Amino acid sequence: MQTLNIALPKGRLGEKVYKMLDELGFGSRDMTKDSRKLIFESENGAVRFFWVKPSDVGIYVERGAADIGVAGKDILREYSPDVYELADLGFGKCRMCVAGRVGVDPEYDRVLRVATKFPNIAREYYASRGRDMNKESLEISMREGRTCFWSRSRGELWRKGETSGNVQHIVKITADCDRDALLVLVKKDGPACHTGAESCFGEDIYKSEKLSEFSIKSLMRVIEGRKTSPVDGSYTTYLFEKGMDKILKKVGEESTEVIIAGCGKDRGETVYEICDLIYHVLVLMVEMGISYDDILRELSSRHVVDHKIKQEKMK
Repeated sequence: MQTLNIALPKGRLGEKVYKMLDELGFGSRDMTKDSRKLIFESENGAVRFFWVKPSDVGIYVERGAADIGVAGKDILREYSPDVYELADLGFGKCRMCVAGRVGVDPEYDRVLRVATKFPNIAREYYASRGRDMNKESLEISMREGRTCFWSRSRGELWRKGETSGNVQHIVKITADCDRDALLVLVKKDGPACHTGAESCFGEDIYKSEKLSEFSIKSLMRVIEGRKTSPVDGSYTTYLFEKGMDKILKKVGEESTEVIIAGCGKDRGETVYEICDLIYHVLVLMVEMGISYDDILRELSSRHVVDHKIKQEKMK
């Protein structure tokens, strides 16, 4: 007989559920003892009980540690585990409410700080009433021109770069069509992620090889990979093994090929040779530790200077 694993929440709700199962013949003598054990089996061996924190019930079921679990709808709504709600047992009901000091108007147009064990439910509630719980961080970001966020883990506002120095200078903030999400374009002084990665979004969960768009950055990542993890038979690896002299020689050769194709006014050939030149320049960049962003910053600075010169000439 296969044992059914059930995750029960510690506290009154879990005790009610166990009492119901005990009456159905699935009780355990150990459950009545004063024990610090968190795993018990019924006398007939049909059921194994896990005493867990209420917030962990959904995780146990979602990750397969338990077959089924019992949790309040408040927990399911707050943590949104990827599970099926099989039945409503009809007990353990509660009501949520907003509590505040007498005389305080919660609808007053000001920054509202809310203390709660259910931040997602609270955020959803205030969002439905047109209140943004992160309004203060947005105001600070717009006032100072650098990103400021609300940290759920620390329960406080924090400016990106306070400790790391990797400040994010805001270029533009764009709202989506429903005005419930913001896209912030920044110029950063260093990596965006606490791991040291340029972005927090660096792990591809799914990528279509057929539909994926080509980019210079993606090509550069491949070239970097050929340097850090050499591949037998790879032309790029061959260039790195031969060193700087060989790489510079190829850049010179391809520059000459571009000039010859351009002089011949052969558009197709010119495009082909430019691609060869760009590739070998990227190899040179990797060899010298020059990043794609280094080039963009230099081009951006020239754009500003060029714009000022043009304005002076127009005067």
